[in-house]
Amino acid sequence: MIRSGGQPFFLPGGPFGCMLIHGFMCSPKEIRWLGTHLNEAGFSVLAIRLFGHATIPKDLYRARFQDWIADVEDGFTFLHHQCSKLVAIGRSMGGALALIAGAKLKIDGVVTIATPFNLPTSFRDRGLKVLIPLMQLIGMGQRSMMRSPFTHDLDAILPIDRLSYASFPPRTLLEVNALFAEMQRILPYVSVPTLLIDGETDQEGYPGSTSQILDHLRAKRAKLMRVKPSFSRDIRNQEQERISAAIIQFVTSLSGS
Repeated sequence: MIRSGGQPFFLPGGPFGCMLIHGFMCSPKEIRWLGTHLNEAGFSVLAIRLFGHATIPKDLYRARFQDWIADVEDGFTFLHHQCSKLVAIGRSMGGALALIAGAKLKIDGVVTIATPFNLPTSFRDRGLKVLIPLMQLIGMGQRSMMRSPFTHDLDAILPIDRLSYASFPPRTLLEVNALFAEMQRILPYVSVPTLLIDGETDQEGYPGSTSQILDHLRAKRAKLMRVKPSFSRDIRNQEQERISAAIIQFVTSLSGS
């Protein structure tokens, strides 16, 4: 059962559609503020829910990275029937999915928010490929839980009441790693205009992340925007409005209006 606030949502608007993709362990609720701003600017907005999210953490045990890519493809199909132009916008892991969509689907642009090039080294250790199956073999696979590998200073802009998990099954880490490997493989095929939004500096756990994504993109129109976050409510609202305004300007430039 989907938890209250975790449902996908569609806000009808103009002929240009924006597909919002939430981050790992999170839900559409974390990007509702962005969807509202985009819709008020005249865009149609669809926020999808990724498989295994906004229910219970153990549901992630059954998730495969291909499921998340399929969720994006389903969202694209729905929005494509409503709109003549589309842009994929993703936060954190959702940004990786947006970039994959930029290479595989007929969309007009991509926006990423706080999306790393890689997970921190400790979460990419090849020993995990041995350890995690061993945990499953001895019956610990579904009982054990891990903390999120994603921490970012731009988390400060997210709503305080966002719906997210506190932990996840270890085997899901293999799927997250596989997803980022697919993103890295496909980056040279992303030729659509791209806006990358990140903190003031690349995150300590993700050295050179944004720069590496930028370097690997084929897109001629690729821009990096830096944001200084704060956990102050007033500044959080200001930064949300600033990010929304930058995305609206970017999407408007693609719509030709």
